[in-house]
Amino acid sequence: MIDKRMLVDEAIIKKRIGMDEWGAELFSEDLYIRPCRFDQSTNHVQSQKSGASKNRTVNYAGVLYIDTDYCNVEIDRSYIDGQLIVDNQAYIISRIIPNRHPMNKRILTYEIEVI
Repeated sequence: MIDKRMLVDEAIIKKRIGMDEWGAELFSEDLYIRPCRFDQSTNHVQSQKSGASKNRTVNYAGVLYIDTDYCNVEIDRSYIDGQLIVDNQAYIISRIIPNRHPMNKRILTYEIEVI
């Protein structure tokens, strides 16, 4: 269980449902998540074989924490490759980790990893 005072963010999750006739991605209705916690990280990778400006990669990743005691939602595998929006920044959902109670298998929290 996460202390509710740490859940200071709001997020929107959209399930990817396919493509339209022009190849643009289609998403489901908005699922509002509040309260939650979003922690963002940045990873900069540069190839050792290259010069100062070649083959650089910057990865923006993050984790959304949802406590089911404060936010009554069910997140399943169908949300992978969906869209997460936090502070008007869109991310792609890459992994969903449900954390369960050890005795009764009830889901206590979700960790949603995004890129």
